[in-house]
Amino acid sequence: MSPSLQHDIPKLQKEASSGSEGKKKGEKTVFDPEDFYQFHGYVYKKNRFFRWDKRFIVLTNKWMINVDAGFADDRCLTVTFKKTKWRAPLAAMTGVEIITDKEGIYIKCKFHKEKQIDILTQHGYEPADKKALAKIKEKRKLLFVDVNSARDFVFQLKRIHHLWNNSLHA
Repeated sequence: MSPSLQHDIPKLQKEASSGSEGKKKGEKTVFDPEDFYQFHGYVYKKNRFFRWDKRFIVLTNKWMINVDAGFADDRCLTVTFKKTKWRAPLAAMTGVEIITDKEGIYIKCKFHKEKQIDILTQHGYEPADKKALAKIKEKRKLLFVDVNSARDFVFQLKRIHHLWNNSLHA
């Protein structure tokens, strides 16, 4: 991990609970003492206006976090985290689908919606209204521009998934 990214992890931890999915009155932080950074992937995410946004998908041992991030310099050496867009608990992940096309490699992460809501609620998520619950998605589609990045991301998801399964059944 680059020193500049490692330096911004505490900032990300503070801002991780500032996502845009509802009201967070009294919300606990996403990163609890047992939660640790594991990996990040640089991806393109198509927003609701069909525009491509550059994102970092940060994996901890409990969460997948979509972070609006950019580079502070032209050489792309210093990463700056701007805002957390959403987070999904990895314990609610049900599958991963890999799709290739002319744009690149898509990884579609599938989640159990009710389990996501339960886990988010346990961590202090309070939706502003019923519409906020509808925004919690069962699928997250991420575009990777090269096979190595996609392969590494899937490997890390698989590794964390096995950590969850082994610790829950031990």
